[in-house]
Amino acid sequence: MPKFAWLRGLGPLGSQIANVLTFLTVNWGVAVSAALAVYVFLSEWATGVVSNPAIQAAAITFLVLLWGYIGITFLIDRHHPRMVKSVPDYRYGLTSEGIIPGLDPNNEDGWLGFGVQVRNFSQAPIRYTIENFDLRLESRALPKFPIRPIGYLPRGGGKAIFPPWFKKDHVREFFGRRVVGAVEIIITYGHPEEKPARKLTLKAEITLHLAAEGMPPLPIPAFGANITEEIDEPLPD
Repeated sequence: MPKFAWLRGLGPLGSQIANVLTFLTVNWGVAVSAALAVYVFLSEWATGVVSNPAIQAAAITFLVLLWGYIGITFLIDRHHPRMVKSVPDYRYGLTSEGIIPGLDPNNEDGWLGFGVQVRNFSQAPIRYTIENFDLRLESRALPKFPIRPIGYLPRGGGKAIFPPWFKKDHVREFFGRRVVGAVEIIITYGHPEEKPARKLTLKAEITLHLAAEGMPPLPIPAFGANITEEIDEPLPD
């Protein structure tokens, strides 16, 4: 809420007063200097102090030595190159490009899989960690990662991340019909050499239609994913 908003509601005069008060509170150094100058102007004692030659000599000596020191250190510093390291902004740097299915008809132990496609749109490389990948098709749940996957993405780089796949016997009950499910994915990410700074949460409703038993499977099953929630938020320090 802007400062002195109640004054701005009083019309043009109130707005002018609010502007002056805002300037004085934000630029307090200018306000204090102006107040002291007015005090010196109105006070005979302060005027006498400022007019004292000893006070003037002390003030001039102080300013000459101070600015001389500043100038000398500035000139010395110019001969020493300084490394400037920018701080990358990781806000909304990891972007989801959707849920993708996979089918391997010749692999009974890894027949059907689902992954997420992500891309790094931040200003620098990132390290990511898959904190959770929970996908469920009716009564079936996709197998979990044996360990939390940790990976790296260069600036502008993308990657498809797949947890372990369904066995064919595990999804045989879905052959020849439409199946609905849901997925929740949580990924933390940040600087490659520091602890994660952001968390991406992705939730989606999915639909799947597999070929009937005995029919040749499609190269990619009929599949759809409707994103219901996508949140990128900072992690606490």
